[in-house]
Amino acid sequence: MVAVALLSAVTAFAQTTPSVVTAPSTNSQTPLDKIVQEMGGLMPTNGVVDAYATYAPKAPKGNKWGGGIIAGFNVNQSSDSLVKVGLALGLDWLGQFSLVSGNVTFQAPFHPWPSKLPNLTITPVALVGIASPYSGDGKFNGTPVVVSDVGGYIHFGHALGGTFNVGAVWGKWSGSGPYSVARYHLLFGWGCGF
Repeated sequence: MVAVALLSAVTAFAQTTPSVVTAPSTNSQTPLDKIVQEMGGLMPTNGVVDAYATYAPKAPKGNKWGGGIIAGFNVNQSSDSLVKVGLALGLDWLGQFSLVSGNVTFQAPFHPWPSKLPNLTITPVALVGIASPYSGDGKFNGTPVVVSDVGGYIHFGHALGGTFNVGAVWGKWSGSGPYSVARYHLLFGWGCGF
């Protein structure tokens, strides 16, 4: 859908722009290169990757422990924004249940002691997404699942141009049969520009 909108915009622009004859260019940019260059302001300059352990006390017996990984970036990075919005891709495993999800995150970072601990940031976070379970052989079965989480994390330190984070969240998968139960995540990760 985004590609169709971009092509429509490029076509409309091309039809309303007067013809100009220019000297042959040695630049071999393709139309896609030009679109990506024009979208430069929308490309992410920040990102985060978190690994986490999961515990779901009411999940089916023998399937209460698991883990996962989530990677994302903030869409709005303005320092004026009280709430930052991000997009993320997650992979979860809990016993015999595995899930891949696309998520939207809402974060409200703040510095509780900016003069004493300027590198410490506390971030409340909420996440909502749509997911699909997949079997052990990696094939999607197409069943939609709603993912929701709330919690927070702390950014600290500096390494490789970014910061570390630790946190905890509580959430639920809705529409996942016997796995539609409360679950808890303890996470650790690294982010740049967050």
